[in-house]
Amino acid sequence: MKSIEADLADKRDAITMSLQLACIDTVAEARSLDTYKDRTGNLRASIGYKIRDLYDSQNDTSNFGSGEGGEKGEQTANEALEGNGATVAAVVVAGMPYALYVENRGYDVITGPMDGFVDKFEENLSKALKGLED
Repeated sequence: MKSIEADLADKRDAITMSLQLACIDTVAEARSLDTYKDRTGNLRASIGYKIRDLYDSQNDTSNFGSGEGGEKGEQTANEALEGNGATVAAVVVAGMPYALYVENRGYDVITGPMDGFVDKFEENLSKALKGLED
């Protein structure tokens, strides 16, 4: 029989992994959108995610493109997580300052893919928790 601590750790890992899978899918979908012309590549590179686990920093993960866009995306994600006291927190961002401008002009940068994030997370979590029961 598992200890309570081990059971909680397994469930926390399931949450973190489910978040990561949802983030990966959402970011891949957002980067593949062909609704706007990314002249410098910075906007797509700034699209990414960061997960922070206060209990186990080995679970911390992020994925951004390279160059100026990737750096700005990572900076934006760090700012979004700053002061967040949640045990496990995840953010998906389009970090370039003009991302909202592009969206307001009618081009989907990240909003469309984010609409499915919760469903992806819940599906992944349901599978992960079911696997713990087996």
